[in-house]
Amino acid sequence: MFKDYLKRKLVRYSAIYKGAQFVNKLWYTYEGYRTRKKCYLAYEKGERIIAKFFGGINVKYEAISPKNYWHLVIGSQHEDKFSEDLFNNYIDEGMVILDIGGHTGMYTVPLAIAVGHAGREYVIELDKKGFEAIQRNMQLNELDNVIPLKMVVPDGKGIVDFYIRPDKDTHSIFEATAAPSPLGMQETIQVEASTVDDMVKENIIQQPDFVKIDTEGAELKILNGMKNTVKYIKHILVEIHPKALKLDGILNPKEAIENKLQILGFNKRLYLDEKHILASRG
Repeated sequence: MFKDYLKRKLVRYSAIYKGAQFVNKLWYTYEGYRTRKKCYLAYEKGERIIAKFFGGINVKYEAISPKNYWHLVIGSQHEDKFSEDLFNNYIDEGMVILDIGGHTGMYTVPLAIAVGHAGREYVIELDKKGFEAIQRNMQLNELDNVIPLKMVVPDGKGIVDFYIRPDKDTHSIFEATAAPSPLGMQETIQVEASTVDDMVKENIIQQPDFVKIDTEGAELKILNGMKNTVKYIKHILVEIHPKALKLDGILNPKEAIENKLQILGFNKRLYLDEKHILASRG
């Protein structure tokens, strides 16, 4: 590609290359600002439905806030950049999917479409607004193979505290957060907790083939709770939250996640970007 050729040429001239990187970063920041502003204005004008390709699949979403509208358009943490490769190469029709941390269903919807009527998806989301948004997005896309579950799945069973920041997307099982509410808003609710192992054992869910985890720092706890079921899981996608993990005493978050996945038998580990690691069996 011409872009790669140009990059190789510029690397020889350090000052020019650094200058080009700086200009590219400025342009990317400017374009990001324009996109965000455009999305916020669209929501303020009453637009709620977003139709797009995610992972090469036609989907529709109903946004619940200006920020959510913007995130759905860009793919939240820019997952649009790798979603098509993910869906084309790792998701098959008939799979059983476990989506842990569904938020409003950005992954839930295309995953359910991808596995088809022969497949099944379980999505775990505890926040009331997010849970209801997932249900609406299921209806919007005429999905009947998704089962939403209102609970958390760390490394043990029982009743646990769950912390909700109404003006943020950082709800979690941790009282401390690296991204607190600007207004100091934080609610505490008590919720049911179970491990993935126990959920399968008790027939709450079927044995999953693919697991996606996005849980604001609870990644290791969830992995610790699937020591038996993990033997039959083909792929795990983890969004790593380094700052949240450090607050839980994990000094080297990425290394800790990588080591845990290796211990669980996933000898292929691929970073799709800086935050997302995809683990597969050999």
